[in-house]
Amino acid sequence: MASSEVEEIPTRFASPKALEEVGRISMRISELANRVPVKTIQIGEGILGTNQTVDQMKKVILASLGNQVVRMTAERLVTNIEPNDREGEAEVVYGFVRDKVRYTKDPKGLEYVQTPEYLLLAIERNGIAFGDCDDKTTLGLALLKNLGYNVAVRVASYREPGVYSHVYGLVKINREWVPFDATPDNKWLGWEMPAKDIKDYPITPYGWDLGEITMSNIDVGQIAQLAIAIAVGGVLTACVMKKL
Repeated sequence: MASSEVEEIPTRFASPKALEEVGRISMRISELANRVPVKTIQIGEGILGTNQTVDQMKKVILASLGNQVVRMTAERLVTNIEPNDREGEAEVVYGFVRDKVRYTKDPKGLEYVQTPEYLLLAIERNGIAFGDCDDKTTLGLALLKNLGYNVAVRVASYREPGVYSHVYGLVKINREWVPFDATPDNKWLGWEMPAKDIKDYPITPYGWDLGEITMSNIDVGQIAQLAIAIAVGGVLTACVMKKL
């Protein structure tokens, strides 16, 4: 079908009310598309593209620390969990991300990184959001980061070392790094598929856990940049990266 053509819904298969709802949805999508700020960058192939994608995920996760939508959602999720039950909190967050974000592939040649706020607003509005493994990971780690957890991103290769095809999270619970892969719809916190090669990326501005940042390993200029990185709010709704 030519791009200029519009496929009509056969009226014999749709009630007037259904057609009216389709029209409302189309209007809402159109309005949303006009409001959504999107940043587009080019990324390379192989490990270069992997590093660039994770770098964007890291920025989005850190920016969520200044976002009240993310913080309030995280608080609401753990309302019925006993204080200091760190594993219980992480399990609730895991289940929320697994069940509320439907796995959907990105368009071929593009890599979308959606902000946690955008995904949460979609869930609030429609009961579900759509995204792939990097979106699920970004949302889950942002929620956990807002609850005070140290988190990291892990990329995995299943065919040959260095060719990474999947990304998921790690969360530190009681001094142990626990896998957070909410991409499958039937798995649990702590599950991960055996991989031939993995690479981990801490989610702090300079690669340290927050408790490890001291005056001996950071200078004044870095402290200022660190404060800016933590204070930034969720301005970007989505980052679209074009693969070279």
